[in-house]
Amino acid sequence: MTRWIVGLVAAAFGGWIMILNWIVFWRAFVRREKTSSLIPFVGAVIMAAAFLLIPVPWLHWLAWLPFLIDWGAAPAVVTAIIKSTRARREERMR
Repeated sequence: MTRWIVGLVAAAFGGWIMILNWIVFWRAFVRREKTSSLIPFVGAVIMAAAFLLIPVPWLHWLAWLPFLIDWGAAPAVVTAIIKSTRARREERMR
């Protein structure tokens, strides 16, 4: 029972952080507003831990999924790499 409670609380907290990261993405890239920064990897790590804590075997296999869904994790890293690469290329072209 303890694993369920801790897992669900962790899932709620991790989900909240993931939602905050998507709000930052929406404001920065869609609405082009100045916004706060991301909370990198925290939401995904907490959510993955929740997936591993909750005693449902098939959920354990999905523990990698929050790293793809959370904007503060893999998508932000990929975007940062692309932007950095483009900036370096443009700098060399000058």
